[in-house]
Amino acid sequence: MSLQDENKALVRRFVDYINNDPFAPIDEFFAASYTYHNSSMPHVNGLANNTAAYSAFPDIRFTIEDMVAEGDKVVYRASARGTHKREFMGIAPTGKQVTFTSIVIFPHC
Repeated sequence: MSLQDENKALVRRFVDYINNDPFAPIDEFFAASYTYHNSSMPHVNGLANNTAAYSAFPDIRFTIEDMVAEGDKVVYRASARGTHKREFMGIAPTGKQVTFTSIVIFPHC
């Protein structure tokens, strides 16, 4: 198995992991110095989970739509679906199903 295939398998395992238990420790996947960057939310430093999204959308599930690996980087496009049950970023819960997409870059897998 190539390095790229191993890295893609690691990312798939991570997405499965957060789909099954988003509040479990993620230190298996990230260094303590990890910083999560998201243009629509504040950066999360260290291993803190972003509990706001999981609280607002308790049934959220991520699906990898496309994935590319080159060198030690993996990039994937994902969709996420969940029901808006609690306030999120100042928006009152709607009770409706929400779908959004993202592109994630994992450097140095």
